[in-house]
Amino acid sequence: GACGAVPGTTSGCDLQRAMKIFLGQEGDFAIRGQPLALEASIPPVPIALPDGSTLLVSGRIDRVDQEVMGLRLWDYKSGGTTRFRTGKDPFKQGRILQHALYARIAESHFAKPVAEFGYFFPSEKGRGDRITFPRSRLEGVVELLQQLRRLMGSGVFPATTDLADCAWCDYRLVCGDVDMVTTESESKCQPGLNKLLAPFRELRGLE
Repeated sequence: GACGAVPGTTSGCDLQRAMKIFLGQEGDFAIRGQPLALEASIPPVPIALPDGSTLLVSGRIDRVDQEVMGLRLWDYKSGGTTRFRTGKDPFKQGRILQHALYARIAESHFAKPVAEFGYFFPSEKGRGDRITFPRSRLEGVVELLQQLRRLMGSGVFPATTDLADCAWCDYRLVCGDVDMVTTESESKCQPGLNKLLAPFRELRGLE
């Protein structure tokens, strides 16, 4: 029948198309392993940082599959894939950490090794694409966490220096003129100007 829609919500047609994409892909992936958990809520897990401090990290993993090589974690995304295509740097200079954090807390919670983390895009915009990261590519996250912790511990929360980041931000209205904000942040982050911003410069390769 006709697809219904409530103003301001995802339409029935969109949901039906997403379901078809999801089910079509599921047939191919079902033979690779068995679902172990859905919407798995992970209580706080301590993650040790290189300086001896720890961070408590919790999360909710959309799907956990048990496969021969270990656990495969999936996070479902309703949008497009662009911001998650990381190239050579799996963390995009500290912008994307979910995959690595979830891998660590899942290993602690399930007491099993994680083989891979994947983002799945079952919507029309995502075209059913999957972007996956072998566990071995996610090892450097603790160093990034330490840099971010240093910033927060100093009370420093710098705006991005890259205007492209604002295209994906849900809070860009808070900044107002994002062109001006990113330009000012870039100026403040020049090497040698502010010691408190050193961790941010290191993250973004500005040193």
